[in-house]
Amino acid sequence: MNNGEKFGLICDKNYVADLIMTIQMAGVVIGAAVTGQLADTFGRKPVLYLEHLILVILWFSCAFVGSWQAYAALRFIIGGLTGGVILVSFVLPLEFITPKWRTFCGCIGFWAIGMALLALWGYFVRDWRNLMIGTSTTSALILITFW
Repeated sequence: MNNGEKFGLICDKNYVADLIMTIQMAGVVIGAAVTGQLADTFGRKPVLYLEHLILVILWFSCAFVGSWQAYAALRFIIGGLTGGVILVSFVLPLEFITPKWRTFCGCIGFWAIGMALLALWGYFVRDWRNLMIGTSTTSALILITFW
């Protein structure tokens, strides 16, 4: 049984995958706006690590949901947290660099390395639930850099 059949996404419900992606992107927009304010109020580092911790837990949880509606709700929250983590993890390191090097360092884009690694994960781990478990547990290692 494929993943679409597990969630009942056959025939007349083929729109759901696009809907979930739209819901997640709405979360990204809202999360970036909210996190910017939170990071300015409480500090970038605590907000970054708290959001990343919640993000790892929710990523892991996605592998065990039983309906596409629950999955969509988790993806909305994950989108919000991802928007916040991207925003803060871009701004925070640039605060420690002199203005002369900020443009250069801001353009490096280490996210491209992460996307390439995700493609490699996806090639070797074919089941999406196992992929969610694997990527979420390895990204939890980032949390040890707080100290």
